[in-house]
Amino acid sequence: MGWAWCGMVAVVVLGLIAALAFPAGAIHWRPRLADWQLRLARVMVAPALAEELVFRGFLIPARGESHRPGLWLVSGLVLFVVWHVVEALTFLPGAHLFLTVPFLVCALILGAGCALMRYRTGSLWPAVIFHGLTVWLWQVLFAGPDVAQLMKQESPARARRAFLLWREAAGENLEHFPKSVTHFWLHRTSFRIKKCVKTKTRASI
Repeated sequence: MGWAWCGMVAVVVLGLIAALAFPAGAIHWRPRLADWQLRLARVMVAPALAEELVFRGFLIPARGESHRPGLWLVSGLVLFVVWHVVEALTFLPGAHLFLTVPFLVCALILGAGCALMRYRTGSLWPAVIFHGLTVWLWQVLFAGPDVAQLMKQESPARARRAFLLWREAAGENLEHFPKSVTHFWLHRTSFRIKKCVKTKTRASI
């Protein structure tokens, strides 16, 4: 019964992600089946098992274990989304896609599905399997990047070209989404730097 319920959740989650990601240009049909077994083994370990242990295993209580399970579910979900932003800004320099709103919304939907599976069944394995299969399908069928690509350092010019190509592929549908999270972080960082410079200048005077 639990696995059947998880299967229904998986269908709904994948449908929502497809309905969002395809129009936004976040995913493209581009099968690459070479080494699919190795890719499957890799994604089941990381990100699937590693992230599920932290964001669903440690943070989400079992049914009846907490009087406020909703708080834990939401907290784990928020941290899961923020984690992808942190990855892109630190040790995954090639993960520019992680800083776009469509990707983060898809991560939010995926995380919600995994969280519901974990809470409803009391087991972490449905979430791990679903998470891993989703990332695997993204990589082998929809041109999703692997770890090597995400860790590859790109020049600013190349990164800008990649973003412009993504925006062009999204077309007019991009107007339905807020601006890229990248722009938000750049604007905020620039504001903080200017504020810091002004403060130091006044102090020196």
